[in-house]
Amino acid sequence: MEAWARRTGRTSLRLAVLEGNTPAEALYRRNGFTDAERPDAPGRSAGDGAPGAEQAVGERVMVKRLVPVVPER
Repeated sequence: MEAWARRTGRTSLRLAVLEGNTPAEALYRRNGFTDAERPDAPGRSAGDGAPGAEQAVGERVMVKRLVPVVPER
């Protein structure tokens, strides 16, 4: 998924994990994800209302900032 996102010019990945699912949260953090609701999270600023940042009760939205891969010509 990450490779595809980079190749297609995406700048971030977002996912939701159930709060309290500590093993999943730890896995995503080890792979570069941070909490999306934090104002200092990559790709997000306080009050920016970034699309896809909405979350359901009991979910934690996490984001990973990507640097797109520019194809060689």
